[in-house]
Amino acid sequence: MLKNFTIVFLFISCIVHAQIERHSIGDMTIEVYLPPDYYSGKVYPTVYSNDGEWLFGANSWQLNEKLDEWIKSDQIEPIILVAIFNQGKRESKFLPYKDQSIGRYSSTANEYTNKIVNQIIPFVDSKYATSKRRALMGASFGGLHSTWAGIKNPNVFSFIIAQSPSYWVSDFKIHNEKISKSNQCIWIDIGTNDWDDVLTMYYTLSKAGFKPGKNLFYYEDNKGSHTGDSWSKRLKYPLILFTRGPKSEIASFELKTEYIPSAQRKGYYFSRINPVVTLENGVKFSSFPLIFNTEEGNVEVSPYGSFKIVKGASDEVWGEYSGEKSTTKVKWKDNPMNNQ
Repeated sequence: MLKNFTIVFLFISCIVHAQIERHSIGDMTIEVYLPPDYYSGKVYPTVYSNDGEWLFGANSWQLNEKLDEWIKSDQIEPIILVAIFNQGKRESKFLPYKDQSIGRYSSTANEYTNKIVNQIIPFVDSKYATSKRRALMGASFGGLHSTWAGIKNPNVFSFIIAQSPSYWVSDFKIHNEKISKSNQCIWIDIGTNDWDDVLTMYYTLSKAGFKPGKNLFYYEDNKGSHTGDSWSKRLKYPLILFTRGPKSEIASFELKTEYIPSAQRKGYYFSRINPVVTLENGVKFSSFPLIFNTEEGNVEVSPYGSFKIVKGASDEVWGEYSGEKSTTKVKWKDNPMNNQ
């Protein structure tokens, strides 16, 4: 009787605890995260991630723990996540363009992408209960790659996640790529402590036919930084969209005034207004482009959030998104560079 009880106990434990399995595929190494309910007999959407060494275990994003938490608390649907190791070759594998400012490397981005599509995905599909919904994700150089490789493979990846993507490589050459309208959904985010121009790519994608708030999302994370901890915290938002879609009622809409220090110009701060939408499913995103209005005309705000204010002045700025209105008070003296 005790023996039978032990068998049942072991079976239950494999249901409630997620697993991570490692595989070598040719010269590639992957780790596969399986959700807590993996043995329930259904199929799962799959996320393929660059920089696999960063994701699981000590001194990492500890993403397996976060995924367990989000899945068990029903914040996201269960997923399989495939962590693809960079093997110390981030520049070569992730950068499709040469950039002398980065140093010496030979781009193998095409070969790396082909291995994901033609070797890793078929292996994962043959071994695990995957659905046909696939996302490609990356951060920094990996975010440049996930965007570049994703838009070139719209029939393979239905969702692209780019966190703090290095679109600046080779003088923003990615803006010159041919982008065709597709049914893909694209997520781009950046932190204000990690500021760089990613909005131009967001604008480029919208001009190509992607629809902001429907299959194109951008999030400006106040105080977000270029770290695994920051990326992993806001990763929940695109994963909700990937597993559950964008259809959700608006919970709140808030204009946030930001003064972002420039990494290139010491003492300079970018003045911005960030229109943050929070959906009832928990997703947060910045609702650009937006028409901003002012009470006294002392502030000029672009549809993408940057603003100028008359010296010494203040003003009330307001905007509206899907019937929700928000205001913020803007003061010239609040910009730190005006008090130096």
